[in-house]
Amino acid sequence: MRALFCVCRQGRDGLRGAEQGAWIRRLETDIDNLRAAIAVALSGAIDPFVAVKLAVALHHFWSLRGYATEGRAVIRAALALPAVQASDQARAWALYVGAGLAGDQGDHAEERSMLEACLEIRRRLGDPTQTAGTLSSLALARLNVGDLAAAAESEREALRMFRELGARIGEAICLTHLGRIAMYEGDGGKARSQLLEARSIARDVGYREIEEIAERLLGEVAMDAGDLDEAAVRFSRSLAVCAEAGDRREEANATRWLGKLDLERRDLVMARQRLGQALRAFEAFEMRKEMIGCVEDHAVLALATDCAEHAATLASAAAQARVRLALHRSPREDRLWQGLVSRLRERLTEEQFRSRWQGGENLETKDAVRAALNLPIELVSAP
Repeated sequence: MRALFCVCRQGRDGLRGAEQGAWIRRLETDIDNLRAAIAVALSGAIDPFVAVKLAVALHHFWSLRGYATEGRAVIRAALALPAVQASDQARAWALYVGAGLAGDQGDHAEERSMLEACLEIRRRLGDPTQTAGTLSSLALARLNVGDLAAAAESEREALRMFRELGARIGEAICLTHLGRIAMYEGDGGKARSQLLEARSIARDVGYREIEEIAERLLGEVAMDAGDLDEAAVRFSRSLAVCAEAGDRREEANATRWLGKLDLERRDLVMARQRLGQALRAFEAFEMRKEMIGCVEDHAVLALATDCAEHAATLASAAAQARVRLALHRSPREDRLWQGLVSRLRERLTEEQFRSRWQGGENLETKDAVRAALNLPIELVSAP
């Protein structure tokens, strides 16, 4: 047990790049033993706090490898234990891990609720590092449900605390989140400045996870500005860092954005390949927000191949899934969405649009994914 716990903590406590990849491979070979240890702790046969400690140590692994569903089940079981309920420290850690995993799957309402409960405990306990970390995570959760003002307020407080503590990794994370907030506001220049600073710190301290995210977000900023060449470089760099670090989630995100770039450049065959690869990964890892966004990307792809009816079905199914899953669109995403719907209405008769839209409304999310992946190859081979 002690040996397994030490292996888990190595990744949490700072392995980066190729070392992190080796750590992940080691955990993959030990995962059944770790699951057994957690089950014993949850059963009450040993100290129940072991389940929380292992969950904290495995959080990074669960997130990077797409095991969020498994991790969330462990957290729910741990939070139901009387011993955990009686301990502020254990409950705060469980809430924090549970929130992160909920956010991984696009469940931002639960993510926000858990982080707000965690923040209340951590302010009371008085640990500034943990409080700052919770504030920063909460900022992103608030942004993901559209609460821009609260997100910015939380992130600025977290950044101030991390800088006072001299915690450079925390500072880099905050700057990355502030870059996201600036992107949400439509301020590409501000976003670029903050993301470049975050990437610089990440490189200085060897924190590849933040570097890969910052590169991808910088690619998004460049793509919004119409600089497709810079975007391609950024997305490719992000993908390379992800592959080295064994980060499957961010690897799927980078692949998706390369596919969106292919679509912008009208390389439809490559767009289909990359977007399909990303969509399969999002589905496997239950990354619901990214999965629905990628179904929408496939609707754009279908429209680009003169398959407007198929595109309308996918767009409708994605819209319904967003309602079911309470997934918020940023202003930029909403503008792109409205543009897609307008183009569909221009290409289809009212009867065709209404029929296809009603058909999409009846699709379950898994069926929408299948419909996106089954776009005939001859369509995307057309000039």
